Amino acid sequence: MAGTQDEQHLIAAIKEGDLEAFETLFTRYQPALLRSITFQTRDVEAAHDIVQETFLRIWQHRGTLKPGLSFQALVYRIGLNLVRDMYRHADTRQRTAADVPPPLPPEGADPVNATAHALLQDELRRVLREELPERCRAVFHLSRLEGLSTTEVAKQLHISPKTVENQLTKALRIVRRALRHHLPPDSRG
Repeated sequence: MAGTQDEQHLIAAIKEGDLEAFETLFTRYQPALLRSITFQTRDVEAAHDIVQETFLRIWQHRGTLKPGLSFQALVYRIGLNLVRDMYRHADTRQRTAADVPPPLPPEGADPVNATAHALLQDELRRVLREELPERCRAVFHLSRLEGLSTTEVAKQLHISPKTVENQLTKALRIVRRALRHHLPPDSRG
C-alpha cells in the first residue's frame, strides 16, 4: 500500500512538472520495459528508441496523467502501442518497396540502364511535383523519401495516422499509374 501511495504521490508531482519525480519512476520502470520491448522486437536499438519515446510521451503529456491509475500499466500500454506502430510501418514499407524505384542506379549498371534509371527518376520527380495533391505529396515525401514512420508523419503534419495511411495509399496509386510504363511488368500492379 505504501508503494502505491508513493507512486500516486510521484504521479501527482509529475503532473505538476516535477522532473525528480519523473526520474524516480523512470528509474523504477525503464529496465523492465526495456527488457520487455527488446524481447518483443528482437532489436536492442529499436527497443531503446521505443522506451525513450514512451517516457518522452509521458513527460510531454504529463498534464493529462491521472493519479490513481497504474504508472506501470501506462508505460507498458504506450510501449506496446509503439511496438505495434513500428511493425505496422515496417509491413507498409515492405508492401510498397517495389512501388518506388531506388534513388540511385544499381551499382555497376551499364550506361543504357543508368540513363533509363535517370529518366525514371526525372519522371518520378515530375509526378510528385505535378500529379500528387499537396497533402499526398507531403505524406509521400516524409514517409518514402525521409523515412519517417506513420506516427512521425502524422505528428509532423498534425493529422491522424489513418489519414497518413490513406494519403500514402492514394499517392502510391498515382505514382504506380504514372510510372507503369517505366516499371518492370511484375511490379506494375
